[in-house]
Amino acid sequence: MSESGRHRTVSEFAVWLDIPRSLLSRYLNGQRQPSRENVGKIAARLGPEVYDLLGLQRPDPNIQRLLRAYDELDEEGKEDLLQYAEQFTQRRSAKG
Repeated sequence: MSESGRHRTVSEFAVWLDIPRSLLSRYLNGQRQPSRENVGKIAARLGPEVYDLLGLQRPDPNIQRLLRAYDELDEEGKEDLLQYAEQFTQRRSAKG
């Protein structure tokens, strides 16, 4: 039951999760496994235990931070960040 005390439909649940109803039905019926993207959507709403239930490794929080920052950049910023990361990695490899 929901917080308001009434049962929700699969359609309402799908809207809440931001996943197409037909796809959610396939997940619930065991006909299909969610993509990484949809697991992320489901976990964002239901919690990281979703990864555990599906036998998947939880995403690294630092990588998630990098991805969010990357998504906010324009194309030039993305290219600058990628070049910086490559240069940083090369410098670290040369030191070690």
